[in-house]
Amino acid sequence: RVLPGASRYFSVAECVFPSEHGMLAPGMACWTVVRFRPESLADYEDFIAVAGETARGRVALVAKRHPPRLTIDPVVDVGAVLVGGDVEFRVPFKNVGGEGRFRLVDEKDWPDTTTPLVLPNETADLAPFGETHEDSPTPCIPLGPFRVGPGAMSLPRNAVEKLRVGFAPPKPGTFTRAFRAVCDNGQVKTFRVVGTGTVLDVAVAAV
Repeated sequence: RVLPGASRYFSVAECVFPSEHGMLAPGMACWTVVRFRPESLADYEDFIAVAGETARGRVALVAKRHPPRLTIDPVVDVGAVLVGGDVEFRVPFKNVGGEGRFRLVDEKDWPDTTTPLVLPNETADLAPFGETHEDSPTPCIPLGPFRVGPGAMSLPRNAVEKLRVGFAPPKPGTFTRAFRAVCDNGQVKTFRVVGTGTVLDVAVAAV
């Protein structure tokens, strides 16, 4: 006998035996059709039990896809920006795993709410030198003095993208905020952005 697992996502549709009486002699095999009905793109695991007259065993059921993996450092430090200024930093990264869709969320909002998307400051200075503002602004999420985007993105395998971190310090000091990248397969990764607000300190060194 083939006994179904506990999960509602897997079900045993039919068992095909080599004979009508359902007996298996040593060296013989039967076929079992297992149906899979997922509710999301997450990974699923279960097992079915195979019961004989004198023995019982398990057959693992696994449904997974190759998960995406982003080459973003856990901490993104944008360095120093003058108080009153606004600089958007572009940090290249790559998806070295499988295809995936992502939504960025402020750590303070997760998991109760979804951080709304906002448009970037199109007058902000850009770093590194040579970057240009896009014709179609990339929506981002607000994180206090920071803006981080793309707030929503779909990345196929080996896709290259740029993390956009805007920083507009309101006062001198170091600022740190955390956000989460929520993937459509259920994975959640936490990242931090760090920046320092600074002021000009000019003094006469010699006359």
